[in-house]
Amino acid sequence: MAVFTPSQKLDNVLTLLSKDGNPCFETLESIATGMTRQDKYETYLILNKLIKDGNVEFSDQIHTDTTKEKNGPVRKYIISFEGLDFLINRGGYQELERIRVKSDQTHDLLMSHEESIKADQIKRDESLKKLTRWIAVGTIIAGIYYLLETVKLIFPLF
Repeated sequence: MAVFTPSQKLDNVLTLLSKDGNPCFETLESIATGMTRQDKYETYLILNKLIKDGNVEFSDQIHTDTTKEKNGPVRKYIISFEGLDFLINRGGYQELERIRVKSDQTHDLLMSHEESIKADQIKRDESLKKLTRWIAVGTIIAGIYYLLETVKLIFPLF
């Protein structure tokens, strides 16, 4: 049995809805959870997410069975126009996840590049501080030298 990621499960349900019309909960459950019927709660979560995102709509229908075992309301799910567009034209939840991962990787790369630039900037700032100190020392020495030269011109005996 294959283990599906959450985005694959969401896409599986959307794909089933786009092909099957309006299946009932049990049909969706077997597809969404990877052909296992043990976790109905996960299927509810998937359907609620799809409904919340506006990709799936539902309608309650009265189902009558001649054996009287399954009579009562049955909720049917249908893919919305937005859901169909999301699945076909935008690649569904798997494409959304791929874009998010790529965006995270790009963000991490930019952050490391920014940190590298900041480290280089700090090194340059330190070098400029040292250069400024040496220029200041040289200026002071030159000032003292020219002060002594001026004093020699004014007082030639010294």
